[in-house]
Amino acid sequence: KARPDSFRRPGHVLPLRSRPGGVRQRPGHTEAATEFCRLAGKAQAAAICEIIDDGEETPGQALVQNHGMLRGEACITFARKWGLKVCTIADLVAYVEKTE
Repeated sequence: KARPDSFRRPGHVLPLRSRPGGVRQRPGHTEAATEFCRLAGKAQAAAICEIIDDGEETPGQALVQNHGMLRGEACITFARKWGLKVCTIADLVAYVEKTE
């Protein structure tokens, strides 16, 4: 069972507003999230997150390097490891332009 100490901190939830026109207007994460909702025929409201890269510990030192948010190929590698589906924003833009 999850308890408060099961989660990393700090954490935050921020309301974001996508631009009208979706990924064709602005190819961003917020627009991609609501574009998927629109394509599914659902309300255009979504929750998004960034995946944290814990980085690499430096042996013998209290130092972590190469930490931050996963980007690009690192996200795809993470998704493959955990069996997650991946769609880039560029792929989503191409799909919307092709089908609409």
